[in-house]
Amino acid sequence: MHNPATDWMFATEPDPSINGRVGMWNAGRGLGGGSAINGMVYIRGDRHDYDDWAAAGCTGWSWDEVLPYFKRSEDWQGRRRRRTARAGRCRSRRCHQARPDRRLRAGLRRGPACARSTTIAPADVDGVFVNYATQRNGERWSAARGYLEAGPCRGRT
Repeated sequence: MHNPATDWMFATEPDPSINGRVGMWNAGRGLGGGSAINGMVYIRGDRHDYDDWAAAGCTGWSWDEVLPYFKRSEDWQGRRRRRTARAGRCRSRRCHQARPDRRLRAGLRRGPACARSTTIAPADVDGVFVNYATQRNGERWSAARGYLEAGPCRGRT
């Protein structure tokens, strides 16, 4: 990121909520787009955002309607859970973190607003949880690797 050879480095419009400052909108310049340069954090997004979009007229965009598409794209590399899938192109796994329980406890001390989630990519992202990553065998797993280089899809979930 922040390298013009690999990042489009788009500038945002001045934002009045931050005193008119202009932000950076990183976008990968290559196969896989942003997934080739981002931090590899895997998160599906917040249930409330999707439900708000659907309520505003975006048919098909509620959390319950998009969840099957997330699951169809995922190839979860950890213990099987109800909200995970294993046959997709997007390799995802729990991040290796030093002392994750210590970090979770520290976040929880901030109060009840920081509820702990134990699920992969929770629907409600407000809280404390261990990050998940788009990686395989410790290496970046970009959209290009998943959809262009990985070969035939193993099946559907």
